[in-house]
Amino acid sequence: MPLMLRQFLKFLYKKEKADQSYWAGRPEEGERGATNYIDMDATGRALIDEVEKRAINKEAGILDLGCNVGRHLNALRERGFHNLYGVDLSKAARKVSKDVFPALNEIAEFEEGSFEAYLSNSPSKKFDVVYTHGATIEHVNPVFPLVQEICRVTKDCVVLGAVYYNGSTYPRFWTYEFEKNGFYLCKLMQPEKEWAPDSKTNRPCVLAVYKRCE
Repeated sequence: MPLMLRQFLKFLYKKEKADQSYWAGRPEEGERGATNYIDMDATGRALIDEVEKRAINKEAGILDLGCNVGRHLNALRERGFHNLYGVDLSKAARKVSKDVFPALNEIAEFEEGSFEAYLSNSPSKKFDVVYTHGATIEHVNPVFPLVQEICRVTKDCVVLGAVYYNGSTYPRFWTYEFEKNGFYLCKLMQPEKEWAPDSKTNRPCVLAVYKRCE
């Protein structure tokens, strides 16, 4: 392997570990603390509406990548879903989740850890629907085959809610990657009025749905 490539990969690895440490160590309170992710917003409601449409029935296995305290999973629970899974790096989020969503924690399976480890250890087609909200998956190091692994564990649909199609930490050609792994883009919704572009970066977010090809 060329020296420059080895150095670049080493840099990406160090950055990934630093990013993971940052998110795992976020506090309960304060900026980006767990308590900031309890209430639902417009993008979250749109995401859950879409997940409900894509689920085959109330028995569907649903995975939230970057679930934080579980506000979106709890919304699904309130709609009658019970085969729910979540993974997140944040230690504080798990503690807050048990306090604010006790009923959810009785039925959902949560894991504290990285997407890389969780997806790699999950059986193929374990989940009917996999979804994520916000920039969570945009921070995953491109050295890891993220889309490939998401597609491997998903039986039917992947819903990306409030993701950015430009200006991401690690820019990705989402549709190309999903199509390469046997999924096609069946819905792309541009921001509505309440989905105002990010005030700091002016980047519009989208909701994208990818479905496994028959």
